[in-house]
Amino acid sequence: MAYIGNGPGVASQRILTTLTATEGQTSFTPSAGYTLGYVDVFLNGVKLIDGTDYTAADGVSIVLAEAATLDDTVEVVAYFPRGLSDGYTKAEADARYMDINEETLPDQTGHSGKFLTTDGTAASWGTVDDEVIVSATEPTGSSIGQLWYDTAAKALKAYDGSLFLKVAAEPITLTSATGTIYASAASSLFLTGTGFLTDTVTVKFTPSGGSTTSVSVTATSDTAATVDVPSAVYASSAGTVISIAIQNSDQSTSGTLSKTVSAPPSGGTVTTASGYRYHTFTSSSTFTNTVASLAVDYLVVAGGGGGGSRHGGGGGAGGAIDTTTTLPATNFSIVIGGGGAGAASGSGESGVQGSASSALGTSTVGGGYGTSDSLVQGNGGSGGGSRGNSDQPGGTGTTGQGNNGGGDSGGNGGGGGGGKTSAGAAGTTSKGGNGGSGLNWKALGTYYAGGGGGGTTSTASSSTTTGRGVGGTGGGGNGNFSGDDSTAGSANTGGGGGGGGHTEAVNHLGKAGGSGVVIIRYQL
Repeated sequence: MAYIGNGPGVASQRILTTLTATEGQTSFTPSAGYTLGYVDVFLNGVKLIDGTDYTAADGVSIVLAEAATLDDTVEVVAYFPRGLSDGYTKAEADARYMDINEETLPDQTGHSGKFLTTDGTAASWGTVDDEVIVSATEPTGSSIGQLWYDTAAKALKAYDGSLFLKVAAEPITLTSATGTIYASAASSLFLTGTGFLTDTVTVKFTPSGGSTTSVSVTATSDTAATVDVPSAVYASSAGTVISIAIQNSDQSTSGTLSKTVSAPPSGGTVTTASGYRYHTFTSSSTFTNTVASLAVDYLVVAGGGGGGSRHGGGGGAGGAIDTTTTLPATNFSIVIGGGGAGAASGSGESGVQGSASSALGTSTVGGGYGTSDSLVQGNGGSGGGSRGNSDQPGGTGTTGQGNNGGGDSGGNGGGGGGGKTSAGAAGTTSKGGNGGSGLNWKALGTYYAGGGGGGTTSTASSSTTTGRGVGGTGGGGNGNFSGDDSTAGSANTGGGGGGGGHTEAVNHLGKAGGSGVVIIRYQL
């Protein structure tokens, strides 16, 4: 029996599309398209003639010669012959593909739900995780690819076979490293970039021609972290080029930035404590600042005044100024004042005023001398104490640098020298006045600028030493009691010297004040 319509060919596929027309519709699109010459079109069950009743020319749309009316049924039958596509004969297919019946695959016993990761020549099995574990603790017994949402870190992580790594949306970059690496001085760098993952990151420092030193820090955000320069790196000499890179917890490593090691400020004796770098000057010298706009705290203390002889007043402490400033990168002259000498003889002489100190544009006045038979007051940074048996006030201190010295009330004891934080005590009939207290600079436990104690006589307090004036905390010397036992102000504290006494008609000398000091501190 002859076939009516287009011959479908051998092993063809037939696809029918039924469409309902709208009023006046002429173009219809079958769901699968069609192959030119292999399509039949029916209108309300009546087969139409290609080229007369419709046009099928582009493999996409059928266009009717006359418009359809509302609700007409248009059927498009498309045929897709196998003979028009690429294919293999049975012989070709047998030669190309493996016959699974001729291969022995690995036994799947104990590996339910897993798949072969090889071609079957070796028993290697893998799993497909179909869920994300949500917990605050790391899962155990995980396989490669397992996803875990770490609720503690608020991060999605994936298992790589040995550890869970954060899933990063972007590679890590390092765009800047703000700060300076100093030779032989600790400092910090502020790093910025992307992909830090708000997690522990590893900063890698590599000196030119040297070995890499790695430091782990916690990023403050996905784009920022601060790192202390390790000692192995700042041990490098000035001029050494250091390459810096950063690696996040996903083992992604950034490109490198370079920093050149700079020389730090120098001068005096350099120490470090609690994040500060200290320069202590005990003799006149130079402070060399290498850091632009360096913010510093500093203390300038002048030399203390010498004590007077024979009921002598204690020497006043050297003037002391504790202040701050910002320095340019240049050299600064440091001048350390010497302590004033004690009374030159025991016949009733006063001591000598201490010398001024200066640093970074700040000057201080030397401590006032302790008086003896002279009734002229020993004014200075802190005032010197008055001689006993004179009923006179002590010397006047300089505002902002120290306090007044102690007077006497007509008795045998000389007044104590003034200190940085308090005035010297007045002498009495039975006792020399104590020296004024000094300054505990930055609460570090070391005091500066204490006043010297006033001297007295051996009859003032029988056989005890309670009659002597005690030097103020901060290097002040003790006053005399029995024999030549007064003491000098301590070196490099600006302490005043102790006043001399009078024992069995023998007059004793006052002692010298302590030399001054300058201390500069800052953070890098």
